This record gives sequence, C-alpha cells and structure tokens, in this order.
Amino acid sequence: MALRKKIFLTVSRVFIALVLGAAGAVVFTLSRIDLETLRDDLVAVLRDATGMPVEIDGAIGWKLSLRPRVELNGVRVPNAAWAHHPDGFVARRIDVRLNLISLFRDRPTIQNVKIYDASVFLERNQAGDYSISPQFDDVVPAADAKNAPVAHPKFPFKDPGLGAVEVRNLNADIFGELYSLTGFQVAYAPAKDRREYSGWIKSDKNVYPFIVSYSQYNPERKIYPVRAAIATGGDALIVNAALEGTSRAPIDFKIKGEIPDFAAIAAVMNVKMMAIPAVRVDIAGGYDWQKLTFRKSTIEMRGNQMTLSGTVNWAGRRPRIEADISSPRISLIELFPGLYGGRRWRRPDRPLNVFHDIPLFGRELNMADVKL
Repeated sequence: MALRKKIFLTVSRVFIALVLGAAGAVVFTLSRIDLETLRDDLVAVLRDATGMPVEIDGAIGWKLSLRPRVELNGVRVPNAAWAHHPDGFVARRIDVRLNLISLFRDRPTIQNVKIYDASVFLERNQAGDYSISPQFDDVVPAADAKNAPVAHPKFPFKDPGLGAVEVRNLNADIFGELYSLTGFQVAYAPAKDRREYSGWIKSDKNVYPFIVSYSQYNPERKIYPVRAAIATGGDALIVNAALEGTSRAPIDFKIKGEIPDFAAIAAVMNVKMMAIPAVRVDIAGGYDWQKLTFRKSTIEMRGNQMTLSGTVNWAGRRPRIEADISSPRISLIELFPGLYGGRRWRRPDRPLNVFHDIPLFGRELNMADVKL
C-alpha cells in the first residue's frame, strides 16, 4: 500500500511539473510574440471578414491569456474619394479575441470582436454609388447580373468567420440622417444546413433580441430562403423572405407579429413619432433595391383594421408613392390619442378633405409624389 502511494505521488509530481512546464512554455512563447509583426495579418483578416479596406492607425496592445486578446486602436475604413467625410467607419478601440493555436500559424484566426465608440458616415453620389460598400468575391454586382455564372454560392453572403461581434455606442450619419444605438451584438450559431445568427439591439433602455437564419440556395426558385424573428415586447415579429439569387434583394417577404411600442421602434430608425396603441401587422410584399411593393397587407390597432396595397418607387428623381388603403372603420381618436385626444372637433357641414381637415404630416408627403 505504501509503495503504491509512493508511486502515485511520484507520477503526480511529474505530471504537475509537465503541465506547469508546458504552461510556462506557452506563456513564454506568447510573451515573445511581437504583434506589430502581425499587423498586416490582422488587417488582412479584418478586410476579408468585412469586405472593406480596413486600416489600423493606432497602437496594438496585447493581453496575455490562454485566449489571447488584441487591442486595436484607431481603426477606420476610408470613404470614397468623392465623399465629404474622409472615413466611412471609425472606431476608438476594437478588442479582438484570437484563436490560440492560430498564433503559431501564418495567419491568426479571429473569434470574437468588441467595438467601442464607433461612428459611421455613409454617403451617396448622383450616380447612386455608395461611399463605402463591402466587396466579397462570391457576390455578383447587379450590373453584371446578365453575365453572371450559372453556379451560385451555397449561402447568400460570405461567412466572415467570426464567433461574435459586439458594438458599444454607435453613431451613424446615413445620407445626412443621424442615428444612434447604445449597442448591439451578433453571434454565429453553427448549423448543418444553414447559417444562423442571434443577438440583440439596445436603444436607450430597450433591448430587442433577434435571430436570423439563411438557408442554402434553392435552384428551382432561384432564391435564398431567409427567416428572422425579433422580440419587441409582444408577439415576436416573424419575417420570412426570399433573396434573389444574384442581387440578394428581398424580392418576396412576409412580416407578421405585434409591435407594442411603435414609437420606440421608430426611434431606433431616427423617426420621431407620437405614442400610438399596439400595432399588429400582417404585411406581404417585395423589394428590388428600387421599388417596395405591398400586397394584401393589413395593419390593426385597437380594432381598427386597414388593408394596404401599393408601391414606393425610388427609381426617379423623387420617390413616388401609390397606395390603396381601405377600412370598414377608422377612429383617429383611438388610433392617435396623443394627437386627437382631448380635442373638441365638430364635423363641418361640407365634404371633408383628408389633407385639409386631418393633419397628415404634409412636410413628409411633399418630399414625394403621392397618389393615395
């Protein structure tokens, strides 16, 4: 018994010594890695993952651990030469978690990314070109659609190869409109026959979880099936869409669910709206990058149900809106209590004009050619 105990203690000591020695060797090796020599590799990985010309202007910091972390300072993506803002994307700091084994290979593999204090400046010129635009090898530009090869990639977008991306404090200037988010996160969930991403969007104190999945290319329908869901506080909004095989435009979609606080959702998109009751939607349509089409769609608020069909067309110099809207019953006091509640209004003894007798935000309607 004493002999067995002695052998066990000896083996244990040797094993512990080996483990500590191996750990010490790893720490020693990692501590001698000069990350400045990996700058080009990190830039290449980020460019492949985003499809954009990423630059790292600041210092690269090193946080030693078995899950190595790299701190990148002054990360930016230049805008097109004609843009008013020199950079389309700027981040004060980006923390990158690397795969340990990949450090000993020719190129590091990025697992997770956290972006702090990011700003986006997206512009568009008269030709319709965007100041920044991701470029992936497996996406065929719309202009070359007729000459595109018959073979399509298995999935609609290139997998950036990241485990998760989190952004904290985002400000964006999109075509002159200002947007801001407290943060959002997108994480990849491995699946056999699809690509699935889940995460959340935070605006002020509201958090909206979501999940998006892409299925493989359907050669019979020539589309990529997409399914998404986002929780807004009531019944989740469920989105089923079909992305056209070449342009990736959502040429067919259906959105169904409930939005308890429409004003809060609108605020995320920088649209100020008065408080309105919970909205239940059942919307069907399609979008081809120039025209949005609604087909047999319904919107319901407090028992007021509206049926909607029509188009919003951006192909011309001014947007053109054509829509048919009908309802068996509409009470504006019930729909917009913040606007009509408490007002004493008497119907005039004449035919009513919807644009003169009911405030319908004339400034917004004057920005487009409208036919209702």
